Amino acid sequence: MSARGTNPTRPHEVSRRGQLSGDWAKSSFSRDASNCVQVRRCGGVVLIRDDKYVGDPQSEPVIEVPVGVWALFLEQVAGKRGTQDSSDLLPAIVHQIDGSVRLTDADGRALLFTAAEWMAFTRGVEAGEFALEAAA
Repeated sequence: MSARGTNPTRPHEVSRRGQLSGDWAKSSFSRDASNCVQVRRCGGVVLIRDDKYVGDPQSEPVIEVPVGVWALFLEQVAGKRGTQDSSDLLPAIVHQIDGSVRLTDADGRALLFTAAEWMAFTRGVEAGEFALEAAA
């Protein structure tokens, strides 16, 4: 358990803008859903994972986005910037015909999110839940 009394391996809802350090966080729009896009700041990167993963924690696929381009990634998630403006440092965002979304990094590591998971994450992005604090 962390100092705040939450289990660091399970998500908590983002309670204040820019609070991505420490535990894994999910959008408040995910509510009690157990399948979510989860993010966590770790030094100079923001990590993204899919909490549906049930395998060996050491083999869990995690995508890293450098803090310097995190805001650009969030703009792409919110549809405010096209993926053609993408940096090589950003994961590719591919919307599937069934509404699911695949994130793939430059090394080919991929995460597949359901339409509901991605919608909750996108709504959280649009609400500013995943913006990094300037001083962070």
